[in-house]
Amino acid sequence: MRIRILPRALPAGIGLALLLLAAPLAADTVVLRDGRRVEGEVIRKTAEVVVVRTGLGELEFPASEVVEIIEGKTTLQVWRERAAKAKTAADWFELGQWADEKKLRSKARSAWEKAVQLDGGHAGAHKALGHVLYKGRWMTPEQRDEQAAADLDAEMLAKGLVRHEGSWVTPEEKAKLEQGLVLYEGEWMQPDDAKRAQGLAKYGDLWMPAGIVLAHEERDAVNQLLGAHHDGYYNEDAFVMGPYEEEYLREVASYLTASREWFDGQYGTEPGMALMGGRPAQFFLWDRDPLPFEDTVAHFVAQTPSLPEEAVPALRKVHGFYFFDPFTLSSARIGYRDRSHLTGHCVHHMGHLMVNRVGYDGTLLPPWYDEGLAALIEHAVLGKNHVFCRAEAVREPPSGTVAKGKDREFNTQSFRNGRWQEALADALRANRVPSFDKLAAKDLGDLELIDIATSIQILSWMIQTAEPGALRAFHDEVRQGQPPAPVRVLRDVRERHAVYDRAFGAAMGMPWRRVDREWRQWVLTPR
Repeated sequence: MRIRILPRALPAGIGLALLLLAAPLAADTVVLRDGRRVEGEVIRKTAEVVVVRTGLGELEFPASEVVEIIEGKTTLQVWRERAAKAKTAADWFELGQWADEKKLRSKARSAWEKAVQLDGGHAGAHKALGHVLYKGRWMTPEQRDEQAAADLDAEMLAKGLVRHEGSWVTPEEKAKLEQGLVLYEGEWMQPDDAKRAQGLAKYGDLWMPAGIVLAHEERDAVNQLLGAHHDGYYNEDAFVMGPYEEEYLREVASYLTASREWFDGQYGTEPGMALMGGRPAQFFLWDRDPLPFEDTVAHFVAQTPSLPEEAVPALRKVHGFYFFDPFTLSSARIGYRDRSHLTGHCVHHMGHLMVNRVGYDGTLLPPWYDEGLAALIEHAVLGKNHVFCRAEAVREPPSGTVAKGKDREFNTQSFRNGRWQEALADALRANRVPSFDKLAAKDLGDLELIDIATSIQILSWMIQTAEPGALRAFHDEVRQGQPPAPVRVLRDVRERHAVYDRAFGAAMGMPWRRVDREWRQWVLTPR
């Protein structure tokens, strides 16, 4: 058998099997003695040879090796026959679709082009060619884009506009822009002034929200005071800094964000820095060295009207303190505790900062409510309570934080392992839980652990049994009824009863005496 490949040769190693696969789908079939079948167009047949044209060239076989020739038509033959009969745009469009199905791409395109020559509005042929319709005319996408740009230019020029750095503006605007001015809320100003108008400020070479810059500047001031370089981690909710690795500072910040999300959900406050005095809540975390904590107390106290200067010596002895006017700040040291306690301290303080900022009008919140809400947030976020603010060292508001000593009814371990609810239930069964009025009459330094547990439970009961927004309704009424600072407790019994009747009425639809019965029964009722 002789094989001649024309007009182009294949690379060495390409066998007949590959040539058979490359043959047209519909054509003559030459059956050879060894069982192979070659498909293509038989272009010559003599007593000596049979020549077959395939997609890869011409194959020549000895006639003695050919068993049978099954006649058929190649796709190109079919194409020529159909093209000879095509007359209308519809014929050529249909032929183009057939050629496309047969993988004859160039033939399909030529058929569609013939269709649009015969009928310039033939949508099917235009779409097959990739054309688009623009303002009643079919064209290529590139032609459409070019025409649209020209139309836009004409339209803008007709309106008296001119180009400036790729945009269309009025001649007056162009003159302002060329002066380097920017337009913000209808006023032309320098770029830096526009950024300031958007609430941004510059820190070094960076523009960022002004509140974040204030927090950075406060950190820098503390570093300068201490002659140290403590970096920090911040988000929109909190700026946490201290002599700790970034991973831990980031972890604390994440818990503070979780606290904020819980609080916003219960009180309906909007996320962002507005609640915290226009900057993120600032948290300074100190290690076991007492000096950095003690040396910064006077610096922090000087920034708030809510802590008197004479409180500085006492505050240097506590584990931590906070203030919320004019902005929110917490300073806490680890002391002899482990990091979980310091984390809890920050979350606890975050509760104080948030609840005191809601509707802040210069008055201070009742101690039971203020401490109960902070402890509730710590329990909700961390599942336990490490910190109890009872102002044993400082009786002026806001408080210092201590974590020592035990109450008669409770011990701190029951709080730290999250089992204070069981202890409270036992105290209720033993009739050892004082009335709500006695709780509401206590100052911060008088609160015992059983009082804090009672406060947490009353607030939890309100959340779980009332309509959404109950805590905010309660808070607003309590805030309106508070005496002028620094007093935190209404001493007049009738006035105190009236305020709590209004507050619980707004939140729970019942007076305080009924509340005192209902929450107790709720705790003791199996669920």
